[in-house]
Amino acid sequence: MRNEVEICRERCRDEAGIRMEKKMKMDELSRCKLRMRVHGCGLKLESYKERYKEVMEEMKEMDGRYKDASLSYARQILALKNEMILQIAGPVPH
Repeated sequence: MRNEVEICRERCRDEAGIRMEKKMKMDELSRCKLRMRVHGCGLKLESYKERYKEVMEEMKEMDGRYKDASLSYARQILALKNEMILQIAGPVPH
């Protein structure tokens, strides 16, 4: 009877050890998957940052071009208005 109890204890220990090893392997696998996911997220974040910088630079450039164009357009309109006034009213005496 004692022998059977010892055999049963050994089996329980072996099964517990096997379960523990499986759990450790699964934990290690989970950590590995998480590391890969975090690494992938980091790469994606870097690409988003780079694209954001490019877009911001492009927006600044386009804003500058818009301001230049609108200023030029405003000057042309002002010149045309002055020309129309001179044609209608005639030259202004000094």
